[in-house]
Amino acid sequence: MALHPQQSWLPLAGERVEIRLGKDAVDAGTVDAVTPDDGLLWLAPDGLKNRRIIDRAQGFHVWINYKWESP
Repeated sequence: MALHPQQSWLPLAGERVEIRLGKDAVDAGTVDAVTPDDGLLWLAPDGLKNRRIIDRAQGFHVWINYKWESP
């Protein structure tokens, strides 16, 4: 599964994503919502973790697996 960086977060609502800070994967889950300015997203993480806000200004990047590349 190849992951791809996403510049625009707005279309990711409902998608499963990986959150990275630099080269490190720091979280993964489903995007609940994104602010209209594309600066914040709410992530429903995998497992028992609480929903959290991901702030682009803090250097986070969102990566996604393109559905057409999945087996």
